[in-house]
Amino acid sequence: MPDYCDSQPISRNVFRLNTGRASALVHYTDKAVLFCAASNGCEVGQIANTAARLGVCLTYIVTERPTSEIVSALRQLFPEALLVGEHPHAHEHLDIIFQDRLQLRVNEELLDFKQWGPTNARSSLTLRLHQENILFASDLISPTTEQHTTACAPIAWVRALRELEQIPSIRICPAVGPALLDAEAVRRLRICIEQMIAAVETAKRTERSLESIAPSVAAIDPCFDWSQHSGLEPWPDRRQMIIERVWRAMNFHG
Repeated sequence: MPDYCDSQPISRNVFRLNTGRASALVHYTDKAVLFCAASNGCEVGQIANTAARLGVCLTYIVTERPTSEIVSALRQLFPEALLVGEHPHAHEHLDIIFQDRLQLRVNEELLDFKQWGPTNARSSLTLRLHQENILFASDLISPTTEQHTTACAPIAWVRALRELEQIPSIRICPAVGPALLDAEAVRRLRICIEQMIAAVETAKRTERSLESIAPSVAAIDPCFDWSQHSGLEPWPDRRQMIIERVWRAMNFHG
């Protein structure tokens, strides 16, 4: 495994750091903020080394699920940075703890962190840059690898995607795949999820199995090619992953 991760410029001052879940780096002359979407110390090390290669001196580091391992690694690597985490996942040694929403002002940019709660994963923390009108969508767009039965909340996921669609001229950066998506791509994905929910609801009412609705599910297509982008499986494989998660979630919740 390399000791750094790919850095992809999104705009002059914004980078996406690809670790599998993708972190965001907002870098200005005198201040920098890292949205650290890492799940283990190894990924934190990759992110840290990448920030160092870019010559960045971090002011804030915002983490979605700050375990003790991650907090310890970040503290050692960036002793001058303020560590920020959300409640109830926040570790006691963080400098700033927030719940649901946090806004940071960096130069002229407003960084807006929002926790959507259970959607496509057990939690989905996003970052919106208001001046640049870019939103780092975390797990809201790219299906998570979490396989827990209760991890997916399809109705809430659709509601979150619909809200993203309503932001004028928003550019959305998913965790993996294309650097930026527009609202139309999000709308198409949302319609796909709604069609899967409808198929599962029909199967439940008629006491049919997941396999029995495979033909109707196979026709669900967002009409853009995910497979051309690095890190994404072909759409049929990804569609199967999503429908299985929707099926488990809706059957678990009755």
